[in-house]
Amino acid sequence: TAAGPLVMKRRAELIAGAFLAAAAAAYYLFHAGYLATPSEDYLGNILPFSTSILSLHFGDILNKLLPAYPALIAALSTFFGGPDPVLSAALVLNMALLVPYFLGAYLIFSKFLSRQMTAAALFFLAVNSYTLYTALNPELEIFLATATLWTFVLLSRGSRFDLVTAAVVAVTKWDSVFIVPAVLWKRFFPGLRWKRAFVAGVIASLPFVVWAAYLFLMKLRDPDSSNVYVSEIARR
Repeated sequence: TAAGPLVMKRRAELIAGAFLAAAAAAYYLFHAGYLATPSEDYLGNILPFSTSILSLHFGDILNKLLPAYPALIAALSTFFGGPDPVLSAALVLNMALLVPYFLGAYLIFSKFLSRQMTAAALFFLAVNSYTLYTALNPELEIFLATATLWTFVLLSRGSRFDLVTAAVVAVTKWDSVFIVPAVLWKRFFPGLRWKRAFVAGVIASLPFVVWAAYLFLMKLRDPDSSNVYVSEIARR
């Protein structure tokens, strides 16, 4: 029948896709631990932040990070042992995030590309040294990339949860807060729904606003302190 070749083609594509996924998984597992050396950013920013959260002492929060990633790995570290459970939690989380990361990338690519080009783009993304580096290191980039990617996946599908992921992105890194007005512009500007946009924007920005207010209060308590991230940008 005419459907026979089409079925065979799709089956071949599934087999090829499964093979590439298995090869990519083997590629990352082979390098797991090879690049997992604590970086200066982890030792100087992420670890102190997570440790302060675990001890309920927030004296080390005046740094370049926002709380989403350090808080998440701090919570996950309670399930790990060893000399540095925060490091173990970060490495396991980053590897696990590859699944939603590539799934989100597939949904975005397949929306605009053919099956063959989607496969090629995913393959390039998988073997890209930057993807490998961020997935195997205890840093927040793969978390930020995954949350940002899924914000746009949900936005493209008209889901209301896009503002939830946007709110998470906004409290991950200082300059990522601009994702909230970007999502609001895309969702509400075409229909000029300004009231809904304002309410949604306030709700989505609330975690960031609360954290910024907390940092401001900390600054009032210690006028000589400074935000490391702001100071670093000012020096540059």
